[in-house]
Amino acid sequence: MINFGYGIDRELFQPHPAIVLKDFQELIVVVPTTSDDGSEFNDEVKKAIIQVPSDRGWFPSRPPIFPRDTIINLHQVRVVSKNRVTSDLRCSVRDYVVPPQVIDKLNKYFPYPVLKHSDHLLRTIEMKLAHLHSPDSLYEIKRLQDEISRLNSQIADLNEELAYKQAAVGEAVDTPKND
Repeated sequence: MINFGYGIDRELFQPHPAIVLKDFQELIVVVPTTSDDGSEFNDEVKKAIIQVPSDRGWFPSRPPIFPRDTIINLHQVRVVSKNRVTSDLRCSVRDYVVPPQVIDKLNKYFPYPVLKHSDHLLRTIEMKLAHLHSPDSLYEIKRLQDEISRLNSQIADLNEELAYKQAAVGEAVDTPKND
C-alpha cells in the first residue's frame, strides 16, 4: 500500500495498492491500482489500463493477489520514496496468471498478438508499457522474430540438402567399381 498523498485533477491520491516495477535504493517505480467500480473510460485511457478480475478463491492455499476486480493504471506510473510505503501486501504479480479473456482483449491494442495465455501479470504490464511508451520497439521485435523464423527455415532446408548430399556421397563411395 502506497500513500500517494494529495492529487491534482485526475491524479490518483491517498493510499492505494501499487505494483512495484523497479526497486532502487531509496525510491521505487510503481504503478497504482484501484478497485474496478465499472466506470467507463475514454479510448486514450482504455489503452493505458489493464482490468484484471479478482483471483479470490482461485487458489485456496494462498490469499488472493486481487481480492476485488482491479484496474492497473499504467498512465499513472510514478517514482515514489520508499517512505510512502505504508504496508507490504506480500504478494507477487508474477504469481498472477492473466486470464485468457483479458489477454485476448489486451492483444487487440497491440500491432500483433504479443501476449500468450500463460503470461503472468508482470510480463503483461511490461509489454503494455513498452507499447505505450515505445510502440516502434514492438514492431522491431516482430520484424526480428519473423527474420529468426525465416533463418531457421533456411537452416532446416540447408540441413536437409546437406544430409541428402552426404547420403549421395556415401552411396558413391560404397558402390564398387567395375573394372
